[in-house]
Amino acid sequence: MAVMLVMVVSAGCGRVTTATAGVDCERSKLADMHELVEEGRVVEDSAVFDRAHDDMSLSALVATLGPASRDIGSGLHIFVWQARDGSTLRASAGGLCDRVLKFERIRR
Repeated sequence: MAVMLVMVVSAGCGRVTTATAGVDCERSKLADMHELVEEGRVVEDSAVFDRAHDDMSLSALVATLGPASRDIGSGLHIFVWQARDGSTLRASAGGLCDRVLKFERIRR
């Protein structure tokens, strides 16, 4: 009987040693959803968006930028950060611990 361990490293989620541990990461992040999204939050300076990268997870982006202004996704998480100058940053992923699938910055 072969046992296969899957090693996954997700930014912001730590080292995961089995496939089911990824589910545990997701559950723990969902439990903290109120800390990940703060409806109506405005980022004072859009320059902080320069610290965001498309190889990060949504939870790593929240750790870097603070809570998102909203989650507009249905099925996928689509986090939006709104800056005072009208600039936005959008990032989407299937899970909070997954690498971002789409990353979009709109400057005003």
